[in-house]
Amino acid sequence: MVCKVVYPYAPENEALVSRLVTQDTGTGSYTLVSPKIWNVVADMKPALLTNDYNEAFANADELIIVDSPKALYLYKDIVKKCAQALDEGKKVYCGVRLKGADLQMLTGRSTEEGRFMYLPETHKNYDLSPDEYRLLARQNCIIVSVAGMIRGMELSTACIRLAEEYEERGYKVAIVSGYANCELLPNHYFIPDCIFQDGKAECDKVLMFNKFIAHVEEDSNAEILIVCLTDGIMSYSDVHYGDFGLTAIEQAAALNTDHFVLSVIPELLTYDPKVALLELKMLCRYRLGVELNSVLVENIEVDEYELDTKRHYAFVKIGPEAVASLLSEMRNNNDDTKFYDATDATVYGSIVDDSIEALSDEVDIL
Repeated sequence: MVCKVVYPYAPENEALVSRLVTQDTGTGSYTLVSPKIWNVVADMKPALLTNDYNEAFANADELIIVDSPKALYLYKDIVKKCAQALDEGKKVYCGVRLKGADLQMLTGRSTEEGRFMYLPETHKNYDLSPDEYRLLARQNCIIVSVAGMIRGMELSTACIRLAEEYEERGYKVAIVSGYANCELLPNHYFIPDCIFQDGKAECDKVLMFNKFIAHVEEDSNAEILIVCLTDGIMSYSDVHYGDFGLTAIEQAAALNTDHFVLSVIPELLTYDPKVALLELKMLCRYRLGVELNSVLVENIEVDEYELDTKRHYAFVKIGPEAVASLLSEMRNNNDDTKFYDATDATVYGSIVDDSIEALSDEVDIL
């Protein structure tokens, strides 16, 4: 039995860890370590949640460093813990992006016994050079695109839950996303940073991403490909505008999306839900070239202080009444778009059933 420590565990990691625990049943045990100040509560048996890192580490064979918005504040501590684990001959998986010098230092400490696995760079080295005048490849599998309304929204939970539901119904599924944590899963493909680097022509980014998706489709042999658009589809404000939704536009242009899932926050929609719904549909249709099929309403709002002082997109929880109110309003003004409470883990099965029902009239999905 391989003993694994997951640090620093946050609620955003629940779907990932739940899947890891399930797939490693009988071969691995998990201890989730969360800083005491985070006040994290988890009931994920047989995984154990604790605030005592030293005790958990002493009994561990592997250290898994998972990324989350809060992990940013533990950067020095994370590097120190990785170095300690490698020095003691323990395998380390790191999903947090590291500075060049720190990455070089930890890679240099890697040995056959204490190997350092840097998840943001574990993807395959595909040939992604854009070919001039090359036709965009159409995907033969079903494409389910998942996007966030604005920059910084956490979408890995939706991708993992949707994949699980499709798999339960007998489909072979792969996930494409920019979440390095998900590289711990066997069916995940991490989007290479080189595709959307500054300095590239926008059309080349579309061609490269399209070529990457074609490689993934061939390698995975998936019947359903869940693609997470890696940035928001719109600006949050005139001051905090992200990339104006340009990356999402480029990624969407490379895909033939069959079902589009959008994660939204109530604060940007409550001014007039009927108008907001119409605007969202128009934005998706004419900016991304997709129809809005499913909407996940999150129980969060932007942390304005964090954004203004540190330019960091962070979110704080809001009460369930805001979600319930928006869901009610949206459903009353709805025609064909389905709305779901993102805090309810059972809704992903409904999204999958709805997508299968809708697509069965258009494509051969059995």
